[in-house]
Amino acid sequence: MDKFILYCTILLLSTNLYAKQKPVLPILEKISSIKGSVQIQNLFVDNWVQIDDLPVSFKNSVQNLIKTNNGIFLNIDGTGRIYKYISNGRTYEFIRIDSTYYTGYNFGSILFNHKENIYSFGGEGFWNTNGDLRIFDNSISHEWHARKLNKLIHGSFSGNDKVSQFYFFDEQNHRLIISGPTYTQSHVLMNPKIDSSNIKVLYQLDILSGKWSTFGIKKFESNQRLALTPYGIANDEFFVDILRNKIYKQKVNVINLIFSKSIGDNKVSITFCKDSILYFGNSTGEYDSILISRQNLIDTGNPAYYSIENTNILPSKLYILLISIIGVLLLSFLFIFKNQIKKKKISSIENTDLNKVKVLKSELNVSENPDFNNIPIYRSGKLIELISEQELIFLKYLYDNSMDERMTTIEEINKKLGTTNKTVEIQKKMRSDMINGINLKLAPFSKSSRPVIHKLRSEFDKRSFEYYIHPENMDLSLNIININKP
Repeated sequence: MDKFILYCTILLLSTNLYAKQKPVLPILEKISSIKGSVQIQNLFVDNWVQIDDLPVSFKNSVQNLIKTNNGIFLNIDGTGRIYKYISNGRTYEFIRIDSTYYTGYNFGSILFNHKENIYSFGGEGFWNTNGDLRIFDNSISHEWHARKLNKLIHGSFSGNDKVSQFYFFDEQNHRLIISGPTYTQSHVLMNPKIDSSNIKVLYQLDILSGKWSTFGIKKFESNQRLALTPYGIANDEFFVDILRNKIYKQKVNVINLIFSKSIGDNKVSITFCKDSILYFGNSTGEYDSILISRQNLIDTGNPAYYSIENTNILPSKLYILLISIIGVLLLSFLFIFKNQIKKKKISSIENTDLNKVKVLKSELNVSENPDFNNIPIYRSGKLIELISEQELIFLKYLYDNSMDERMTTIEEINKKLGTTNKTVEIQKKMRSDMINGINLKLAPFSKSSRPVIHKLRSEFDKRSFEYYIHPENMDLSLNIININKP
């Protein structure tokens, strides 16, 4: 009888242990297979693990997945609980590893990881939104420890709240970047250490030193974050790239396509990126992925933020006025400086190259240009020594491309000049010498204020330029080419 009772007890215990396990999920196995840490975006409530020893209210809390160098972990929003993912390839379970007691103090906190460490910042509790940075001790105490910070900036970052504070964790520089609080707590207004004067201000926290500093003034509205990609934080409208200070739009809104089908059992609850592949899925089925291509992103030309040196923040209106005044002054200075440079170039051309000009004004059709009132008329009919044979060949090459209504890329120019195998510095110098040389020599004969060889930023890479003969100088270029024919 005693053996029977013992057998039943063992059977019951083993059954209960097995009930905690679930069939392995492909998306968790995918995350587990990635070496190093992964920044996972937890979006909505999903039941990765069944918790029976918490109040019913916590059953609707977001279960946050974290991937550090040491594996996959799970935290339940509003608690300090940490569970570790264990899998044998067929089934998985989350085993609790923390010894936390208190709950309800950090709803809507930021949960992020850096290398092997798990961090939590901010969060709401009873009558308070805190500004604490906490780190989980996974080696000795298995508890959370608060870091000492040089000031207090409280924060609430609800995952599905469009008006919640913005945040971004820069792993490379171990800094947390957040926007100012979206509201002010009346009972902490008299605390001089609290800096919550402007919701447009971006603050950065060095998580290693515990020092806050001012990062800039954000120029975008905080929208619900749907994914963290190599090109910034994606939402259903645009990408915010804090590191490059850019805002992108999408040619094809792939983020919207993904989440337009996010309903019912197929509701996307997590996203994460590896290189440029965005993975998304939930705890009930398979996961999927899509390539986030840079070619699909359009640089709006708008900065994500304005950087500021001083940590003492000016009032918004005064700051905008000051920026406007500085902008006007800079534009005025650049306009004057550009005109002075242009006058010096024209003067230099007239003094150094004019005596080399042997061309009939009538053939160039520039006799009515007032710049040539004092230029003597030469009778040879050719531009001798003014433009070299190599410059002429290059001018004709750009002219032919411009006649075909297409611009010439830097790579094509390098090939034409024979510098493809040269260093980048040599390529740049030879391009500059060739293009600037032609523009300077032909400037006195042009009726236009624009250079003969013009450039525009490439549609595919805004860091690069493409070149063409400006339409106002096409006739002049053709005359130059025809006159120099053998």
